[in-house]
This record gives sequence, structure tokens and C-alpha cells, in this order.
Amino acid sequence: MKRHRPSGMIAVVGLAVFFASLVSYASVGPKIAVDQRQHDFGQVWEGVQLEHTFTVTNQGDEELLIRYVKTS
Repeated sequence: MKRHRPSGMIAVVGLAVFFASLVSYASVGPKIAVDQRQHDFGQVWEGVQLEHTFTVTNQGDEELLIRYVKTS
């Protein structure tokens, strides 16, 4: 019996590895990350000043610009 090399499969795996390496070197751009999306203070008395800090970081490889923030 003659043995067949899976050359087609080797080529596919080689191309997949090649493209994966290209993607890892590609520019991601800015990527915002927030430690939590929302915060609920629960019931509060009128006139009480409340404060909460959200930590915002840039996990990308380019400058992150925050131009507009909306509270609710």
C-alpha cells in the first residue's frame, strides 16, 4: 500500500498559523475597558451627595479619546 502525505492539511494548517501571526502583529487601535458598566446606589435620602468611581482603561495600542460622557 502506498502512503499518502496529508499535504493539503499541512498547507491549510501552515496558512492558518501564518495568518494568525499576522493578526497578532496587526494594529488593534484604541480599545476601551471599564471595570463595571453600571452602579446602583440603591435607595438614598434626598440631598445626599453620592460618589462612585469607574475605572476606564485603554487596552488597545493607539490613543483612546473619550469625547462624550452621558450619565443617567
